Amino acid sequence: MARSKSKLALALIAQLKPLIEQIQSYDKEIACFLARHPDSSLFRSLPGVAENLAARMLSEFGDNRTRYENFNSVQCEAGTAPLTKESGGYRHVIFRRACNKHFRDALHLFAFSSLSHCLWAKKYYDSQRIKGVTHSRALRALSNRWIKIIFAMWKNHTIYNEQRYLADKTKHLLCQAA
Repeated sequence: MARSKSKLALALIAQLKPLIEQIQSYDKEIACFLARHPDSSLFRSLPGVAENLAARMLSEFGDNRTRYENFNSVQCEAGTAPLTKESGGYRHVIFRRACNKHFRDALHLFAFSSLSHCLWAKKYYDSQRIKGVTHSRALRALSNRWIKIIFAMWKNHTIYNEQRYLADKTKHLLCQAA
């Protein structure tokens, strides 16, 4: 029995070696593509983004700056914005299922990775969890916040600057209080 299992393991390893080589080749191509792209520094500047995730987010946003009218259209396509159904006195907010699921997954991964690299993102996520929101819903809410920031960066060709974001947020809060 042990001999047959060891032969099976060796056969599986032989099958996996070419696959691993192909994946490494793809990773090199992705790295080259990302290095050559003009928006590379924009997506690499995001906190917690590794090379593959930066390339993935770049491919989802794309090059066409006229593709999205505003940040809300990005949120809807990515599936992070909730869907509100209303009729008369009826109002119900539900999870958006009709969306670009690859985009939503990329933003979900980014939001999760930003938790350990960005203090305000962690605080926002924690505030959602304290309200009793599920982990996935809290990450979608955080993704909504990030989309607003990334959309502005993407439109203006600027890299992420946390001090600028915090200053703008403080200014906005002061304007609301006045």
